[in-house]
Amino acid sequence: MNRREELIRNGLRKWMSNKFRGILKYVTGTGKTFAGLLVIEQFAKVYPEEKILIVCPTDAVIVNFKEEFSKFQKEHLLKHCKFICYASIRKQDGKSYSVVILDEVHHITTDKKMPFFTNVTTKGILGLSASLTQEQIRMLNYYIPIVDELNMEDVHEEGFIAEFTIINYPVYFTPAEEAKYKELSGQIDYAWQTFHKQSWKKIGQRSRLVYSAKAKLQAAQDILELFPGEYGIIFSLNKKFSEEVADAIGESCVAIHSGHSAKQRAKRLALFSDGRTKVRTMSVPKIFDEGVTLPRLTYGVLLARYAKERQQIQTLGRLLRKDIDSKHSIAIRTYVRDSVEENWVKSSQEGFNVINVDDFDALVSTINRIRSSNES
Repeated sequence: MNRREELIRNGLRKWMSNKFRGILKYVTGTGKTFAGLLVIEQFAKVYPEEKILIVCPTDAVIVNFKEEFSKFQKEHLLKHCKFICYASIRKQDGKSYSVVILDEVHHITTDKKMPFFTNVTTKGILGLSASLTQEQIRMLNYYIPIVDELNMEDVHEEGFIAEFTIINYPVYFTPAEEAKYKELSGQIDYAWQTFHKQSWKKIGQRSRLVYSAKAKLQAAQDILELFPGEYGIIFSLNKKFSEEVADAIGESCVAIHSGHSAKQRAKRLALFSDGRTKVRTMSVPKIFDEGVTLPRLTYGVLLARYAKERQQIQTLGRLLRKDIDSKHSIAIRTYVRDSVEENWVKSSQEGFNVINVDDFDALVSTINRIRSSNES
């Protein structure tokens, strides 16, 4: 038994001690899905006639979860399982299962979905998540409290995730964008100082201006040239901007988002995951399918803000899976210099290995230094 399995089994013992109810709060890349497979294996053995319910955020995550059965040679367990998305969880009212696995369990914390805990009969409930807000913890605590936790520092110390560095790279507004930014900022300040009210409409307009600055589109193209032949992911403002990024880069990049059908998303993801196509880069909105495994990633470009800790962890987690020997992941976070985004970037980087650069030449030399150090 390796160290990772030892820690996971220890967490499951805590889960069993809490009457088979609780959450494993493990950072992405630790092995949450493997923990779920161990539970499925045990309950399928003890209760072979009863179904096991596995709830995931999206169809893409279901596909990934099923692939883990093959990875660990446990395909025979699939016949005991029923997979659904959180969107249809209310249809389970009155049904009975031997055990329920709630992947990315924070998705159940809405008023419409929480009744699931009292409307479904089960001998055990296992929640899996990389992180939870305090409000989500409060909502879940009565039914499934956190029974074990592994954070980024823990798994990095154990060597479960790749070495990684965040590089903050500034870009600048065009004169027209800067003029618009100042106009919106003035209107926001006036509303607050005069009426002591936030002008949320103007704040939203300013945020969109910052996230979709023209320089960010150019930055994405320039950065990709620094990673020839490598696999990467670009996170941007929304579906529209992710399409613009993919169009600007060309045939080596594919956009994937909820505007595509499930079949289209699966096809595009396959182009990226295959390893034999020209597609080396995915362009996605800043909130992407949690739990989706992306092989061979060595770098990421963050064009939009990740204000919530969970989004930050989930995003970086895609870059940190240790699927390549001696892999050192690099996450490049662009921000508009002398804007509110500069403050947002600084406030959300605590606890991470961060390097600040001033221009593109410094970015190039920093990446070369990281890679040279890794090779030696």
